Amino acid sequence: MNVADHNLLLIDADPYHARALEEALIVTGDNPSTFEWIKTLSSGLERLNQKGVWAIFLNLSLPDSRGVDTFDRLHLLTAVPIVVLGGVDDEDVCKMAMRHGAQDYLWTATQTATRLREPYATSSSARLHGRNCSWKKNAPKSH
Repeated sequence: MNVADHNLLLIDADPYHARALEEALIVTGDNPSTFEWIKTLSSGLERLNQKGVWAIFLNLSLPDSRGVDTFDRLHLLTAVPIVVLGGVDDEDVCKMAMRHGAQDYLWTATQTATRLREPYATSSSARLHGRNCSWKKNAPKSH
């Protein structure tokens, strides 16, 4: 997979989070990547069947799944690095997701372009190292 194939997937129902991640990715690097935004876990699981996802940002509070089970269901199907997103009251759940294999976690209440950039640019996984992004929003299916 070359640099142009770095396809990032955000699974999150909140458009503010999608915009913040988009801005963070634009600021971080000089190589193009694509960014897909999907609003439900079921749509995210379907998207993984198409392959080509390089890294995933996963909110642990989705319309169709909540908590560490959200991470576990996704993680069982992929070895792609996953950064989980949770509210400030979700610290225990986020830490549990880390013990289950999540790459990192972020608080959604404090997400800004700068804060979202940190795990993307400094993750211990070389696969999550500063790339630029061209916005590609997938229209999620109605569920």
